[in-house]
Amino acid sequence: MEQQRIDVLTSELAMVSLADGISEGEAKTLIRIYSELFIGCGGLVDVTDSGDHWLVVGFVRRGAEEVHGFKIMKNTGEIISTVGPSFKEYSKMIW
Repeated sequence: MEQQRIDVLTSELAMVSLADGISEGEAKTLIRIYSELFIGCGGLVDVTDSGDHWLVVGFVRRGAEEVHGFKIMKNTGEIISTVGPSFKEYSKMIW
């Protein structure tokens, strides 16, 4: 990935704040960045409210397999992925 695109993603990631928990809009920003960085075929497309976490909706791989169990914790921003790396701190997604 080119440095210019990484810089854009880094600035978008910096806009996400844990001050009041992860909002729906912030969760969508996180899955868009995650999808661009780690999902080759398919993508993460939406989130649904599941109480203490956002459940991620998406399809991956050539067979468009539905994503199951991928979530973003509202109070910590932890990303728990079933299709790629997980992150205790979402800010570590771009290194």
